[in-house]
Amino acid sequence: MCAEYAGFFPERFEEACLIEVQELVDCVLQNKAPGVSAYDGTKSTAIGCAATEAWKTGKIVTIQ
Repeated sequence: MCAEYAGFFPERFEEACLIEVQELVDCVLQNKAPGVSAYDGTKSTAIGCAATEAWKTGKIVTIQ
């Protein structure tokens, strides 16, 4: 994960974080799978980090 995102993420996305926590609680209580996986979250973070790096450097960034 890009370290620069860690500081402001909770403040900027407070409502989204609350919705995600509620989804987690609902999944546990109802014994159901979440709508997205850890894989989805990891890949979306990689895409965001690559986009930021490309924007900063002006170069094409390959996502692993």
